[in-house]
Amino acid sequence: MKIRSLRNQSILLILFILVITLLSMVLISQYTYLTSLKQQTYEDLESHNDFVSSLIEQTPGNPFETLDEYSSIHSIRITIIESDGTVAYDSDYDEMNLESHLFREEVQQSLKEGFGMSERRSATQEALVLYFSRYHAEAPYPFVRTSTPLDQLKEYRTLFDRLLWGNVFFLILVVTALTLLSIRKITKPISDLNMLAQMYEQGNLKAKRQIRGPKEITDLSLTMQKMASTLKGKIEELNSSRIMIETMINALSQGLLLLDNNLVIKIANTPSYELLMTKGSLEGRTISQIINSTRVLETIRNCKDEKTHTEITIEQYAHLFGETARIVGREKTRTLRFSVDPIDDESTSMSLVITITDMTELVKLEQMRKDFVANVSHELKTPITAIAGFSQTLLEEDEQQLNETQKRFLSIIHRQGQNMLSIVQDLLLLSSLEQKQSSLVQSWVEIEHVVEQSIGSCEYKSKEKNINIISHIENPENLPVFIHPVLIGQALTNLLSNAIAYSPEGRTVEVNTAVDEQNLEIKVMDKGYGIPESEQERIFERFYRVDTARSRALGGTGLGLSIVKHIAAAHHGTVKVESEPDKGSTFTITVDRKGGQFSQLEKSRKKIISN
Repeated sequence: MKIRSLRNQSILLILFILVITLLSMVLISQYTYLTSLKQQTYEDLESHNDFVSSLIEQTPGNPFETLDEYSSIHSIRITIIESDGTVAYDSDYDEMNLESHLFREEVQQSLKEGFGMSERRSATQEALVLYFSRYHAEAPYPFVRTSTPLDQLKEYRTLFDRLLWGNVFFLILVVTALTLLSIRKITKPISDLNMLAQMYEQGNLKAKRQIRGPKEITDLSLTMQKMASTLKGKIEELNSSRIMIETMINALSQGLLLLDNNLVIKIANTPSYELLMTKGSLEGRTISQIINSTRVLETIRNCKDEKTHTEITIEQYAHLFGETARIVGREKTRTLRFSVDPIDDESTSMSLVITITDMTELVKLEQMRKDFVANVSHELKTPITAIAGFSQTLLEEDEQQLNETQKRFLSIIHRQGQNMLSIVQDLLLLSSLEQKQSSLVQSWVEIEHVVEQSIGSCEYKSKEKNINIISHIENPENLPVFIHPVLIGQALTNLLSNAIAYSPEGRTVEVNTAVDEQNLEIKVMDKGYGIPESEQERIFERFYRVDTARSRALGGTGLGLSIVKHIAAAHHGTVKVESEPDKGSTFTITVDRKGGQFSQLEKSRKKIISN
């Protein structure tokens, strides 16, 4: 079992260090004591050796009897060795039974240095013995050796060990007790600090606890309590902000959904429940469980994959979407617009934001506006045509019967009638383009004929101002285009008319047409008055004029560019302008060469094959 607590680990670590320290101290003490005893013993042996040597020199005849008595009194072994190693005398053993001692370590060392010391286990005594030998070159017995076994020191060692180990065990007990008390004093505030942290973990950020202990721990406890107080304030602030944001989100008239990377709804405001007509909670469910429209789901997935803003407007009735909802729901069908935006932030798991807007009333109002414009324009067309026609008839047939004032008034009536008729015709064209019910009758045509006819229809205007129209067509593969030829021709005619009208006399207008596998692109470039950059975003609005006085003088209706924009949109394309004042303008129409439908089918087919 692992020992996890700091207290237990500290106790074991300190005890381990203590035991290692004491054992090392004991071993060092024993070594030091034994070394001291050996050193003292060698000194005693040397002293005895010197005395025995002097005793041999001073005693005539046989000195060995005196040596026996000396050896017995001092409990040492005395060995007298001749120059050839023969033992002449030994106080403890019979000389006849002893082998030559010439090659003993202490004898050889004394032969070289004058004295020698060694310790070894004696084969005769079977004990560790200390030897000291002295060499006297001119004496009758050159080698005098004194020795004593270490067994004689056992009593001292036993006493030393008994005193040492007793004190060591007592010291261990005292140190252990002090260690336990010290560790308890240190770990007690840590335990209190841990309890305080557990209270914070359980959410009780108001908890306070006075912790006594080392300065570092008390400082840590104060820091934790200050941090908890600060965190409590931040949490309250965040909760207040969250409640405020939730209130604001729920107060929106639009539905709002927040999706994660798996397209699971994480946040849904109150209006989204009403707009999606869903029972039960939306949070935690995938978007495909809520919406069964293939078009909507594909739009959401495209936004997730491509990381770009996407939108789709679709009819909805109960859980049905699209054409089915329109047929089943009839008058109760609602129009919803789904705006999908990616969340480009790696720090969050959220992926998409979906905004759902109820466009039903706006669609109805827009349809009412379109119907009103179409009906009024249709109703005005007949009387305005009559006014223009009758005024022209009067001018042509009764010219001799009219005076100058009548002629001038009839000319004004006829000119204004023609202008009003042009406006009405343009409004009718715009209304027809805006009607959802009307689908374009498209066909495969050669773009060269459309461009040629449009240039031809503007030829008389260009000759009036001595403007040359140059056409370039880039279509190396002679690809046909799937368009409504009359509408594309009308758009090109409008752009050419504007280019001629807003260019000084004698200039050049270019029409560059390019066809590739995907798109048809038509550019109309002039070198006229140009359009300020601040006005370029609004020139496609109805009746918007950059220079009102000049536009009216040139007879424009203010609807030409708006018609161009709607024609491009009807062909799944766009129109844009690039212009600089006094340098000219370039209008570019870009439409899908295959009309959009074929391209969409082709993309769907490729997507199915890739999956």
